[in-house]
Amino acid sequence: MAADTEAQHALVRDLAGAVLATQAPDELPLLDLTSEEFFADPDAALAADRRDESLGFGIELAMLTPVVLAVVTPVVQFLVDLARDTFTDAAKQEVTPRVAAWLRRVTHRDDEKPVGPPSAGLTETQARAVHDLAHRRALDLGLDESRAGLLADAVVGGLVVAR
Repeated sequence: MAADTEAQHALVRDLAGAVLATQAPDELPLLDLTSEEFFADPDAALAADRRDESLGFGIELAMLTPVVLAVVTPVVQFLVDLARDTFTDAAKQEVTPRVAAWLRRVTHRDDEKPVGPPSAGLTETQARAVHDLAHRRALDLGLDESRAGLLADAVVGGLVVAR
């Protein structure tokens, strides 16, 4: 797997973790395994999520994690593209580590000095674009309007609220 792809997958996992912390914290221990399955075959991971999987004793589980991964993947791509647009052509070779550092800074996950876009985080316009993108993707995945809105709110919250 290319280093760029690995770095982007790490960014998706980080943002998915921030969303799951508020929406389904009980699924956090399964995030790494679920994300590996999702990155290997997103369609299969989402199909498995759509059917209730029996845990025995009549307990049904429908995981939110694959849906969150599917929603945050285009959001991370949007952020990567946004950050890439701010770098000169010469710096684009090293953009993924810079984007990763910027996303960690935006999500308040480390104390590194800013190395990405100059703003402290997302602008209001960028946050709205992220929300709209996440909301549309959630609707495309079959979530109802209310749940799609909550998930989109959590995605933006995962980017702008200090942990």
